[in-house]
Amino acid sequence: MLCKYCKLEFPNFINYYLVLQMLKTTSLLTRRFLLSSQNARQIGTAAELARQRRSLEGRVAVVTASTDGIGFAMAQRLAVDGAHVVISSRNQKNVDEALAKLKSEGLSVSGMVCHAGVKEDRTRLIEKTAAEFGGFDILISNAGVNPGGVKRLLNCTEEIWDKIFDVNVKSSFFLAKEALPYMEKRGKASIIFNSTILAYTPNCGVDFMGAYALSKTTLLGLTKLMALELGPRGVRVNCICPGLIETRFGAAITQNERSKQIMQLNCPLQRNGRPEEMAGLASFLASDDSSYITGENIVAAGGLQSSQDVRQIGTAAELARQRRSLEGRVAVVTASTDGIGFAMAQRLAVDGAHVVISSRNQKNVDEALAKLKSEGLSVSGMVCHAGVKEDRTRLIEKTAAEFGGFDILISNAAVNPDSGRLMKCTEDVWDKIFDVNVKSSFFLAKEALPHMEKRGKASIIFISSIGGYLPNCAVEFMGAYGLSKTAVLGLTKLMAMELGPRGVRVNCICPGLIETRFGDVITNDKRTPRIMRDNCPLQRNGRPEEMAGLAAFLASDDSSYITGSNIVAAGGLQSGF
Repeated sequence: MLCKYCKLEFPNFINYYLVLQMLKTTSLLTRRFLLSSQNARQIGTAAELARQRRSLEGRVAVVTASTDGIGFAMAQRLAVDGAHVVISSRNQKNVDEALAKLKSEGLSVSGMVCHAGVKEDRTRLIEKTAAEFGGFDILISNAGVNPGGVKRLLNCTEEIWDKIFDVNVKSSFFLAKEALPYMEKRGKASIIFNSTILAYTPNCGVDFMGAYALSKTTLLGLTKLMALELGPRGVRVNCICPGLIETRFGAAITQNERSKQIMQLNCPLQRNGRPEEMAGLASFLASDDSSYITGENIVAAGGLQSSQDVRQIGTAAELARQRRSLEGRVAVVTASTDGIGFAMAQRLAVDGAHVVISSRNQKNVDEALAKLKSEGLSVSGMVCHAGVKEDRTRLIEKTAAEFGGFDILISNAAVNPDSGRLMKCTEDVWDKIFDVNVKSSFFLAKEALPHMEKRGKASIIFISSIGGYLPNCAVEFMGAYGLSKTAVLGLTKLMAMELGPRGVRVNCICPGLIETRFGDVITNDKRTPRIMRDNCPLQRNGRPEEMAGLAAFLASDDSSYITGSNIVAAGGLQSGF
């Protein structure tokens, strides 16, 4: 029989039962499973977390242009994570070869010919999949063409323009539109478009991709608009913007001498990306860990404006061994005894890391440690007021001395001593807010750097807020707090540029309105329901565990080509492009 957990064959039920009982008595089973956040209750034990692991088990995915390159890697990864994946290509031979490879790895896949630019092909792909599986949950629109080749925009003919926009933009929209009735009824629908870094930085592609880059810019707007319309219907829409990726399609850029100069001068990670690095992001956006993320265009470009030591992979077994896990890593999370910080610490520990928690209050540390240890998690903790230099130094040095360094730093501490309009802020309040919310984040990261970069897979995560993008949402509530969170956005970009060449990634999470004690001043305000109704496509507040899933992703190898990104998790509240 086939074990649904490890996918291994057992000769009979007795052997299967004995092995399963052995696994259940160890913490390894807990560590194997990842937290799922969609419709999750507030969680209390590691066993519950294990049952709510991130998995695409039982879901059906459609991925266009998925027999090669990024599309193939995405299809492969979704299937490894438990989904049945329907692949497609314009060429039957390509479909057959890709299916043979994926099936040889024991993956659940099917496929058919589909030219994304042909209406009849799109309809057949959608209707046949819906008829066979009763609908589907995930749609990745990956098809893209550039018939003009390496040309400037003004050299584009009308014929080439039409072909590019028909396939790259029009087909993405109508594919999603036609799929919608079959997706929304499933309850956890996720649509993912694929754009490119060139949508943000056309100067990188002016001599290369012309109208192709422009078409990909259009997808950024399509993502935002569809997310607004589909959020209330339970469908999330996001977009991946890859950088320079080593694929056959991308060879025109990645093999260009100018591209090599661009990477050297502008890319903090100073290398091209790999298809499997985009696949990790796609899996995250398809999963429940991203359940409060919609309408976001997420750049995965090695720090170009907007994995550590991962080999090119060939089999599902290799993919499974390289699946996201924080086993053997050490994480420091400030302000982590309650709310978002606690949920993040809990999730990192469930994913295998040893987590050092901290708070200004010893009683809070003791209570949080007792709870986490009762769940069988590897944690320690100490008092640390992030605004006090000596406390920060002690936190860093004690952790480094005990573990020989650490891999993950989440700077979550923040204060808002006076809720009110910005212009009513006194100098004392201003100083306290900026000392804790901005200055402490910078100096904590600076002091941690020598102990992190030597470990090889360092990830620094700052916590900002949707208020950092939308001060009008916070003008009556948070005053200088919102402004301090805007400062963290810039800090993320600048530190990523400086630390990328040193092997340290820096990203930022921008939560929306989250149900926490700290956030009660907003979530309980009588104006909040109107704001959510009028502006938030998902039309609800977020939960701490939904932020924790994003933190675990950014700490993992699945985000190994993402740095310098401020990622909004706000239910679709608009942050701009």
